[in-house]
Amino acid sequence: MKVRYLLILILMGLGALHLSSQDRKNLERKRKSLNYQIKKTSKLLQKTSSTRRATLEELKTLQQQINSRKELINIIHEEIKEIDEKAEEKKLVITALENDLEQLKLNYHQLLISVYKTQMTQSPTQLANLLINKDLNKSAQQWAYLKQLHRQRHQQVSYIQAVQQLLNDKVKSLDEEKLNKSKLLAEEHEQQDVLSESIAKKDEIIKSLKTKEAQLRQQIAKKEKAKQNLNKKIESVIRSEIAAVKKASRNYNSVQQNQSKQKSVKLSKDFVKNKGKLPMPVYKGRIVGHYGRQAHPVFEQVITENNGVDIKTTANASVKAVHAGEVVSVFTIPGYNKAVMLKHGDYYTTYSNLGQVSVKRGQKVQGKQKLGVVSKDAKTGNYILHFELWKGKNKENPSHWLR
Repeated sequence: MKVRYLLILILMGLGALHLSSQDRKNLERKRKSLNYQIKKTSKLLQKTSSTRRATLEELKTLQQQINSRKELINIIHEEIKEIDEKAEEKKLVITALENDLEQLKLNYHQLLISVYKTQMTQSPTQLANLLINKDLNKSAQQWAYLKQLHRQRHQQVSYIQAVQQLLNDKVKSLDEEKLNKSKLLAEEHEQQDVLSESIAKKDEIIKSLKTKEAQLRQQIAKKEKAKQNLNKKIESVIRSEIAAVKKASRNYNSVQQNQSKQKSVKLSKDFVKNKGKLPMPVYKGRIVGHYGRQAHPVFEQVITENNGVDIKTTANASVKAVHAGEVVSVFTIPGYNKAVMLKHGDYYTTYSNLGQVSVKRGQKVQGKQKLGVVSKDAKTGNYILHFELWKGKNKENPSHWLR
């Protein structure tokens, strides 16, 4: 194999390894993120488990941790698979490099023999007189040949050193991969053990909670009624806003109508541009109740529906606007305490379960401006904000909008 072809193949291999290293880095980032989430839920579990009446909250937190551990184990599996695949590739590269090194050494040995034979056939005097030989053309050819042999010898030495270095690097890299795999396998076994313990604990909590079925079902019914009332109130406010816009447009002249429409379109576009980048409405918030239909954690046959997300936060946490807008309503709903509703063009955001409100209807607010403070749940002692996002009369999943 010519050396230039060898180097091309090596560079191609390095490029493939670089692309794979990006995948590995992404997996490592995910693994670190999941480990961080598991640490956070572990702290929450320590708090909730110390309060007997917080067992339902403990169950929800435990389920989140179980899901995180399962995802973490899958990520570890993917990382191990990546390591195994790259290890096989590196073994092939090492084998190829070893073969090439042997071939280079053989070529170098043959070259040395050629140099030796050439020098043995020429005495020092003959070598010195090559250029003053009567046949100058022949002398020049002999001299050029001798120089070429020496140049090739130096090139072969350089090639051998380069391939030897590459070979050493690949062997070292393979050893590192083996060590990483060993660490990941140990982490996987540890996570599997903890996961088994968590599942067993979850089953115990469910068994305990089922003994309070009547009380829990009463709480579910009460919560569902509060959700319906909140939903009706939001729909009512949106209908009123849409009607007000239509009424105003009838009273405006064509220039005012056009200006009002352009303003609304701009607000909507600005809001849409920030989809997936809107800030959390509370600092240090964590989603504990997800959007959509889902089975109750204890009674799987009971399906509940969440029109927004529930965000758990800390005591006295300030609630902030996720985007600039206008306060279109401030109201109170049993089960959700005080609520603030903002309009952002065609979009609406609602922040409920507030203990204090800092704004009033008709007020213009900026993004991240304080709207109020989250209230404390008298039964569990938790601080949970309920956040909803609508486009006109249609509900949106807030998780798709928040970063």
